[in-house]
Amino acid sequence: MSRYHIVCTDLMPVNAPRQHQHIVSVGVDTDRADNYANEKHSLQTVIDNVRDKKDVYYTIGNFTGREAVVEVAHCPACGHLIIKTRPDDTQDDNLETMRTCQWRAS
Repeated sequence: MSRYHIVCTDLMPVNAPRQHQHIVSVGVDTDRADNYANEKHSLQTVIDNVRDKKDVYYTIGNFTGREAVVEVAHCPACGHLIIKTRPDDTQDDNLETMRTCQWRAS
């Protein structure tokens, strides 16, 4: 089982209100050295890996340093499968507040 530190997200549709944008992919820091994304994982990949208990995805709060594990859920607004961090008493580790990924063109 691998553990993946999510450091950024890609949201769609970009013109929708933030509270109803869906994460379509995440950036993970595979070298754990610099807090920058080395790999892009699609939403479906994350959902499949979490549901199959193949991998663990998590975030780390910028201010608290707390780790929050990512889980699969249904969007309360539309019912689509989404990913979210487990609820806790802090917001700085939430996927919803994470920075947007900046991918280099290849």
